[in-house]
Amino acid sequence: MRNQWWLALGVPAALGAGLLFVGSRSNAADHLDAPGAIADPAADINDLYVFRSKDTAAGTTERTVFVMTVNPLATAATRFSDKVDYEFRISDKDTPATTFTIKCTATADATQKVTCAIGSDTKTVDFDAVEAGDAANDNIRVFAGLRDDPFFIDLPEVQDTLKTGKPDKMIDGTGVDFLAGKNVLTLVVDLKNSVFGSSTKLKVHAVTVRK
Repeated sequence: MRNQWWLALGVPAALGAGLLFVGSRSNAADHLDAPGAIADPAADINDLYVFRSKDTAAGTTERTVFVMTVNPLATAATRFSDKVDYEFRISDKDTPATTFTIKCTATADATQKVTCAIGSDTKTVDFDAVEAGDAANDNIRVFAGLRDDPFFIDLPEVQDTLKTGKPDKMIDGTGVDFLAGKNVLTLVVDLKNSVFGSSTKLKVHAVTVRK
């Protein structure tokens, strides 16, 4: 699945699906459904979310949050790979030549550290540590750790609908979240909009690149 998504800074939330790019092998957003991605879970992107910050301390039009989830069915022992670059690639919707990259990398230490950088702004955090930071002043804030998979799907109902053509539970609201309680590794990068200069409409996709 190859989608292009764009976000206008300072307007209501936008949501997008991730792109997987490992070497030249494949492009996909998936939850355990692409053979190439399944073979490389550390570089397997589930989803990409981009939305305006709701942190009132910063002002709700002043910051934008970028979220990438990877490694489906992660466990308490799962960590980011030190052999993979996790990137949010961003361009100005109206001026495509204006680009930005948020690159996140991880160490191989037992107490893993994750560093995310965009331009000269860099933040390093411990795995699964709460990174409060200063919402009013810090250009970049980061979280990297284990979280419940936010994607919702009632897989048996989807399969039944495809078989019967009758989306009963999808209509009556009795669906069950198949992914509830299943975890993913999550990268959250919270940026001041001023990082993007005069750019106010952003196109975003997520990429994993195995070194």
